[in-house]
Amino acid sequence: MSAELEEKTAVYFLFSRLFREAPDGALLRSVTEQKLLTLAFCFSGDAVPGNTTILEDPDWPARVDDIAVEYTSLFVAPGEKAVSPYESYYCDRLTIDTSTANSCYFRSESLPEGMKGFLGGESAVQVQTIYEAEGFRKVTAFHELPDHAACELEFMGRMLQAGKEDAAEAFFKEHLGRWIFVFLNHLTKQTVSNFYQKVALSLERFIQREETQQ
Repeated sequence: MSAELEEKTAVYFLFSRLFREAPDGALLRSVTEQKLLTLAFCFSGDAVPGNTTILEDPDWPARVDDIAVEYTSLFVAPGEKAVSPYESYYCDRLTIDTSTANSCYFRSESLPEGMKGFLGGESAVQVQTIYEAEGFRKVTAFHELPDHAACELEFMGRMLQAGKEDAAEAFFKEHLGRWIFVFLNHLTKQTVSNFYQKVALSLERFIQREETQQ
C-alpha cells in the first residue's frame, strides 16, 4: 500500500470513529495536536501547506463533555437539533401497496407516492449485502443500522486497506456518494459548536476530492 493510500484509509477511519460515538478526551487531543481535520481538509498525500488555515480549536479537549452532549442531541436523541446519519433517510422512499384495500373508508388518492425520512430501507439492505459479500463486520459494540455514516465510512477504509480500490469506488458511487453531502449540509446547519462544524467542513472537502477522482 502506498503512503498516500495508507493516509487516505486513516482519514476514513478517523471520520468513522467521529460519527460512531462522541470523542473522548484522548481522541480530541490527537485531533487537535496532530491537526487531523486540517490534514483531511487539505489531503493530497503531502504535508499541509504553510499558509493553510488551521481548523482545530485548542479548547476542544477541555470541552469534551459539551461535545459529548451535542453528539447525543445531533445523532442519538430525537428533537429539533437531530441530524439523521443514515443513507435510507435521504435516499429511500416508503411506498404503500393500496391494491388490496377494499374498505370504503380507505382513500388511496390521499397517500403520497413515496415518503422519505424513514430508516432501515432498501439502502440498509443493500449495504448489508455488500458488507457480507466482502466479509466486513462493523465494530461489535456498535449496534446501529448498516447504512449509518460510521459504518459506510469504515467500510470505505477497510476496502482501501485490503487493496480493493474498485470495490471502494463502486460503493462510493452506489451508496456513500449519494447522500453524504446532504447529510453534512444538514449537520452544518444544525450544530452549534465549532467542533462538528469543522468535522463537517473537513469531511466535505475530503469527499469532494474523492469524488473528482472516481
